[in-house]
This record gives sequence, structure tokens and C-alpha cells, in this order.
Amino acid sequence: MKPSILLILLLPLCSWAQITYPSARRCDQVDDYFGKKVPDPYRWLECPDSAETAAWLQQENELTETYLAKIPYRAQWRKELDKTLRYKSISAPLLKNGWYYYFQHDERKVHDILCRQASLDSTSPVIVVLDPNELTRDETTNLGEIKFSHSGEYCTYTLYDKGSDWGTVHVMDLKTLQPLKDELHGTKHTAIAWQGSGFYYSRFPQVDDNNKMISRNVNEKIYYHHIGTDQSADKLIYQDTARSLRYYTVRTSEDERYLFLSITNHAMGWGGNAYYYKSRSDHELKPIQASMARGGYSYIATTGKYFLLNVNGAIMRYDTVTRDMVEIITPRDPISSIKYAGGKIFITYLKDVHNLVTVYDTRGRKEKDIELPELGTVYGFTGAEAATEVFYTFSSYTTPPRIYRYDIPTRTSTLVQEMKIDHDLTQYVTEQVFYTTTDGDEVPMFIIHKKGLVQDGSHPTLLYAYGGFGVSVLPDFQPALLPFLDAGGVYASASIRGGGEYGGRWYAAGIQDNKQNSFDDFAEAAKYLIRKKYTDRDHLAIRGASNGGVLIGAVCNQHPELFKVAIAEVGVMDMLRYQHFTVGLVWKTEYGSSDNEHEFENIYRYSPLHNINPHKKYPAMLITTADHDDRVVPAHSYKYAATLQQEVGAQNPDPILLRVEHDSGHGSSTPAKYLDRLADIYSFIFWNMGLTPVFQN
Repeated sequence: MKPSILLILLLPLCSWAQITYPSARRCDQVDDYFGKKVPDPYRWLECPDSAETAAWLQQENELTETYLAKIPYRAQWRKELDKTLRYKSISAPLLKNGWYYYFQHDERKVHDILCRQASLDSTSPVIVVLDPNELTRDETTNLGEIKFSHSGEYCTYTLYDKGSDWGTVHVMDLKTLQPLKDELHGTKHTAIAWQGSGFYYSRFPQVDDNNKMISRNVNEKIYYHHIGTDQSADKLIYQDTARSLRYYTVRTSEDERYLFLSITNHAMGWGGNAYYYKSRSDHELKPIQASMARGGYSYIATTGKYFLLNVNGAIMRYDTVTRDMVEIITPRDPISSIKYAGGKIFITYLKDVHNLVTVYDTRGRKEKDIELPELGTVYGFTGAEAATEVFYTFSSYTTPPRIYRYDIPTRTSTLVQEMKIDHDLTQYVTEQVFYTTTDGDEVPMFIIHKKGLVQDGSHPTLLYAYGGFGVSVLPDFQPALLPFLDAGGVYASASIRGGGEYGGRWYAAGIQDNKQNSFDDFAEAAKYLIRKKYTDRDHLAIRGASNGGVLIGAVCNQHPELFKVAIAEVGVMDMLRYQHFTVGLVWKTEYGSSDNEHEFENIYRYSPLHNINPHKKYPAMLITTADHDDRVVPAHSYKYAATLQQEVGAQNPDPILLRVEHDSGHGSSTPAKYLDRLADIYSFIFWNMGLTPVFQN
């Protein structure tokens, strides 16, 4: 069969050999860090609303759009990518008050729709509960967290505008399917904990002492909101005015007898959390763990007088009378998730960067290992104490999501639904390899490509990694990857240190003083792909976002000779000042801070902004950010792009471009914007490799 996309060589375009970049004014700002004078000539770009910044951004966007518009196959990439979202699917159902709730993906809609059915058979009518396409203010308003009351009579839902992390919480009556007048502001991905006729939540102050509207990321407080009342009447439950940088998460037990409060203080560089609880009759919170020095605590379930707790990955039984704690399950591998339903504990483990699931009883006795079809990712198992069934979703790089029903009494799994996609997925293969990094550790990497690949070093290859915050990048299905693979591309995902793929030790080996390990691991992944002739230097692209953006910036400074193209998305590029913006101050446990002399010396050595070498040849670089990103503020990318263009751009044979997405945040606010961005990324990669995809009509 003739392939739908062929690769042909493209003659170099001499017209792009030299690019005139927008001029960026250099100011005389110099900061003193423990005697070290560090210039910051583009400090003014930290002011996103200034006329000067706006004028510079307009020139940058015009330059980038002009460049991308001249790529002849850009529109066709967009068309091919659009096809990958033309499918229908549902999420794993959740049973509440006699209804099965799930999200439905409809190719005709911008956002997924919350639906429900009385039963999951085809004869049961599908009822639309919440259609964000109808209720939101515009397409860039996203529907966030849904939290059902324990009774299933109500739910909260959160709306986020233009990709911002600041949300507005609303309430819906699930009997009438009508939204109530409740509207809660000042929240940022708050946990919702239902109890009685309302719920607990956290929010930040909205006005200062002069009644001026603000959006602070400090002085978070816990409130209780009664359904049907104005937010101004909410009852203050907990605050700590002496410690304004603490953050809170609340939860209630299913029977609503207990409230649990988790307290963290990452802004001070402390790991772990303190953990408290109170019954409905208690006046004061009681500590399960009063100190934040011992690691992570979280609630799983209540059985009689006992709490089941997750304590640093071990399952403990806590006696509420004696306050004794006994370990009942010692994890055999790092844990991805712990869920409790139907009197059973469902633990999803991580084994060599794929999931395994084991079911236990409340005494910690193993009941069953759930058989999975291949190496992949599993999530779900949410249910009530009285549940007789739970649902879970399985997927892999080459297997679309499949939803299974697990029958608790019989311990059997049944396929309920699988996502149908108009694509022959049997033509792809996923390999998992292990390579040795600089200090002898074995690092896993997934490599995905079409069958029959000849390893001759000629294939356009995209290497991705994250490597931070204990986050595990698992083999999940990515429809938008298919056109890249069809074009003869190879995709590689390296599980570098700093992630959580092997638990706490893997995470600790890639943070603070050990952050360089992440960069070394990534560079070794690139060398492996070249050594094994999947690709060569002229056909290797790298991509990373957020913490992965730090990664891309650092390795481009340290090893620019390894890569032909680099895609740095929403990256933390100014490591000396990240703590001064929005929630950056909570990243101190990950990176350290320039406020500390030793930590300054470490991060200054790799900070992407401060280690640009004007004497080196850099790969073609596309730096992306968004104007409403209030997690990693766009000033990071602005300053980084300005510095690269002014110090490297004039003599660099390959382009260095900044792409700023409008009305989006840390991620694209609509599927269309996501596909536009990905089409630009793929076009930029192929164009700068001297390759062009030829699409068959």
C-alpha cells in the first residue's frame, strides 16, 4: 500500500539564512547575588502590559508568523492533525445516586460534555448534564474539576478563562440539572470537600487593605460554603496569618463524619506535609502528623475506628482512639495511585514506567493482580464504600483508551468500550530500551515508530522528556502523534531523573544540587538514538514544556551540537527570579532559590537565560509561551528569546523564533489552538531538517 505521507529532501532556502530580529532595548539593571554581579538587561519584559513590551511582542509575532507562513506544508500539517481528533469516546464512568456519569468527546464540539445514563447499555438515553460549549463565555473558557457531593444530589464545577489557573466555582442541582446562583471566586485549583448542605474549599484574598482587587498567591484560607448563599457569607474555617506561604488541601470522609486538612510549605523549601483531622463534633483539629519533615500523608478511607492512610507510599491503619499507626501494605514498587471502593484498596503501581494494579482487602491482604493487555497506563477505580463495581481506563502509545468494568464480588474485568479512531494502529511498534547515563544509572526510554524501520540514521526523530517534580511520564495514547509517525518520524520519551518513574530516589536524584543529572540523562538519550542509528544530529529534534522547558534550555546551552531543532515550551528560563512570580515560590523544593547562597551557585550554573554562549552554534529554536500563563509567566520566554536573538541570532545559521499564543495559559485553551501550535511545531521541525512531508490526497 502506498504510504499516505512520503519524505523528500528539500533544498536549503538561502533566503532564510539571515534573519533580522526585532531590536530589544538593553537596560542597565544589574543584580547582586552574594557578591556576584548579574546583568538583567531585559528586565523590562517582565512588564507584560507596558507599551514597550507590547510593541516588541508584536514584532516578534509578525516575524514568527511570516516565517511559518512560508512553509508550504504548514496548512496540510494542520489538516492531518485535525483528523486525529475526529473520534468519539467517553471517560471511565462514575456511579452516583443511580446515575453513571462520564465525559463524552464529540468531534463537533470544542469541549468535552458531561453526560449521564441510568445504565450503560445502548437502550438507556444519554442525558447531557453539563455542556461547557453552551454555558461558557467564549471558546477559551475551560471546564475544570467536577466534584460530586457524597449523596450525588449536587456537584461543583470550575470554569477557567483563557487558560488561567484562577477559576470560578459553580454549583449544579443534579435533580433539575440547573446551575444554582452560587459563584465562588479567588480559587486556584481548589479541592472541594462536601459535608452536609455545603462544602469546604480554599481561596486567596481578592482585595487588599484599600479594597483594591488583587490576585495573590499567599494567605490561602479554608472556608465553608452553604449551598444557595453568597460567597461573602462563607464561614472561615482555618487560616494561619503568621505563615502566609502555606497551602491547604481539604477532604471529607464518605460518611461526612471527618474533615481532613493537609498543610504544605514548599515556598520555604520544605518537603512533605502536616496532616490534621476533626470529627463533626470536634471543635479543634487533631494532628495525625504535626510536622512537615516526615514526608507525605493522605487519607484513603475509614473502616470503623480506623483511618486508612497513605504515608510515603506505605498503607497504614491509624487508630483514632489510641493514635497508634500500623503498616498493613508495604509497596513493592512506586505507587501511581491508591483508590478505595467497595471495601477494597486498589493500588496502581509503577514498574519500569508502566502500570500494574493489585487489589487488597482492608487488612492489607492481597486479593488479585488485575491483568492488563500490554505495557501501558491505567487510571480509574473510583467508587463508593458500597460499590459492587468500578471502572478503569487502559491505554498505551499505540492502544487507544479502553474502558473496563471490574466486578468486585467476582474479581473479573469486562471491556465496556474502546475509543475508535480511523487509523491503522497495527502499523506502529513501541520499544522500551534502557541506556546507561554518565554515572552508571540505567534510564528507560520508549521509542515509537512504524514497523519495518531501517536504522540508518536518516529518520526525523523527536525526543521528549520532563524530568521534574516527581512526575512520571507514562505510555499513554497520543492521537496527535500519529501524523508525525506516518511521516516516517520516530518519537522517543526518556524517563530521566527528577521524575517519579522509580519513586523517591529517582525524584531526589534530579532536583536541587542534583538537577544536572536530568540534563545529563537527556543528553545521553540523544546520544543513544544517534549511536543506534535511529537518527543523526541533522535529524534530531528535542521538545519539553514547563520544567521540561528548563531542560531544553539547559541542554541547548550545554550540548547544542547534538540537536538540529529545539522546541522549548512555557519554560522556566530565568532560574534566578522564578520565585518572584505567581506560584513560582513553591518550586524551591525542586530547584533551590537564588535567595540562598549555595542554591544560587547551583542554579546559576545551569539557568538557561544566564548560560547562553554567543560563540556556539545553536539549533533551530522555537520558543513558545502564552499571554495568559500565570503558572510560568511568559516573561521567562520573552527574556530568553530576546537574549538568544541578540547574542546568538546574528551569526546563527538556524532561526531562533518566539511564538506567543493569545488567550491561552500554561496549555492551549482550545483544541484548535493546540492543533495550530502542534502544526507549527511539526512544520518547523521538518523545515529545518530540510525535509518536507508530501501528503497523499
